[in-house]
Amino acid sequence: MKKPPKKLSLWEYPDGPAQNMDQQVVVLKQNRSGDFKDCYAANLLDGDNYMTKKTVELPPRTDTSILDFIVSNQIKIEYGEKDIFIYRMGRFLFDHPYSDETKQDDVRDAMQYMMDMDEL
Repeated sequence: MKKPPKKLSLWEYPDGPAQNMDQQVVVLKQNRSGDFKDCYAANLLDGDNYMTKKTVELPPRTDTSILDFIVSNQIKIEYGEKDIFIYRMGRFLFDHPYSDETKQDDVRDAMQYMMDMDEL
């Protein structure tokens, strides 16, 4: 195997850190065309080329910042029996589990997820 570029750590399984990772950690596996796709560490096979993802620490969100995000992005939330459905500017994006017992946390989690995706 060639030496990886200085900025990227490309490993060939079983070499590298994947054997000692939680098997549910997502790594980037290189496919035959050279593109990288998400893959659980548990699904790597001998000879697979992969990279680990760099962990990014995101800032904590205040309720005010979440509300500002909802307003500025025209977020619409529809409530089902067990899920909330999230729309941005009229376009469906995703659904998220929801219950009466944890409703505020569920909405906050969904909005923080969207905010994280915008920042990454």
